[in-house]
Amino acid sequence: MLKSTDVLTEQQREAFVRDGVVVLRGHLHVERDIAPLQMQISKVIGLVANSYGFGLPEEERTPENFDAGFLELVAAHPDAAGQIYDALKHLLVSTPQS
Repeated sequence: MLKSTDVLTEQQREAFVRDGVVVLRGHLHVERDIAPLQMQISKVIGLVANSYGFGLPEEERTPENFDAGFLELVAAHPDAAGQIYDALKHLLVSTPQS
């Protein structure tokens, strides 16, 4: 995972200034960094869905289907999207960086 102490190369800085984005290859590992976040997102979606009495699909959550039912939830309860977004902001800010 990218740490705050990692430094961009001059080429990466130039790419960011020019393109507004820079690709940092090799800094995130799917199983170590992304999948755990997907599972936490799934839990937040489930908690918000429960607060609306909205049933999500009964399938086991995996990184491939972590957001199953999200679009249906938001279609039925548009405010749910903002609640999920706000909860995830707090989750991401509080996630320890290695």
